[in-house]
Amino acid sequence: MWSGSSTCVYFGYEYCYTKYLKHKHGAGEIENVIDDGFFGFRLPLLLMRASNEGRLIEFSIKRFESAPHPQNQTLVNRTLGVPLILTKDPMNIKAMLSTQFGDISLGLRLHQFEPLLGKGIFLSEWKHSRSMLRPQFAKDRVSHVLDLEPHFMLLQKHIDGHNGDYFDIQELYFRELVEHTRDPVALQDQVLNVLLTGRGTTALSLSFATFELARNDRMWKKLREEVILTMGQSSDETTVAGLKSCRYIKAILNETLRLYPSLPRNARFATRNTTLPRGGGPDGPERTNPRVFHLCYTLG
Repeated sequence: MWSGSSTCVYFGYEYCYTKYLKHKHGAGEIENVIDDGFFGFRLPLLLMRASNEGRLIEFSIKRFESAPHPQNQTLVNRTLGVPLILTKDPMNIKAMLSTQFGDISLGLRLHQFEPLLGKGIFLSEWKHSRSMLRPQFAKDRVSHVLDLEPHFMLLQKHIDGHNGDYFDIQELYFRELVEHTRDPVALQDQVLNVLLTGRGTTALSLSFATFELARNDRMWKKLREEVILTMGQSSDETTVAGLKSCRYIKAILNETLRLYPSLPRNARFATRNTTLPRGGGPDGPERTNPRVFHLCYTLG
């Protein structure tokens, strides 16, 4: 009897306190609530079917378009009574990854992947990890681009060796992005995190950029003309400053990442009562539930 009374008091307090916080911050419930049938069982089946048919991205985009308020870029699903927020609103994504980083954590990922990756930058609240890794990407460490010329010539040799035939260029990029680790545990975890995640994402981004350029002669010629005009045809003239001044290179890489994002979706968990900037009404913030997914591939 005492246990039942305590439970009622606890939930009553939580309800009243949540109401108070919503009023204090002017927050509201999310407008777009998707009905997926009894206990939300239809959603996992729809996701499984879309994945098997290779149209998961299309499914996610149409889910936002068919929401009760399609102009609102945030929606909520409920499966077994558990709310799951999906957002493609740039303001909400910025809040989760930057301005409200302290309110939102990685959740269970920290413990699930720690045996594999240790406590590296992708499995920790990354402010401290960033301070450890930042010196490795200082300007003086990445400015010696001439050292990359022999490796690029080797890559070109492998490409030319196929005599114009189709082949999987991703294998070449994977082969050259070699993994290294350091002995001290803390440094090993950081390096392993960067290499395991950076190896695949870098290779994929380069592969997709090459894939698109190989199918667009106009873009390829324009890119080549810009490089020759900026840095000449000699590898001795290649500099970091020259690469930075090649605006078309940057545009191609940005467009590649937009069309083929390295991390198409990600999840965050609220660590305390907090809000996100948009989604709770025409101009109001939304009150966050424990799990929030942001979907980069639905941004446009």
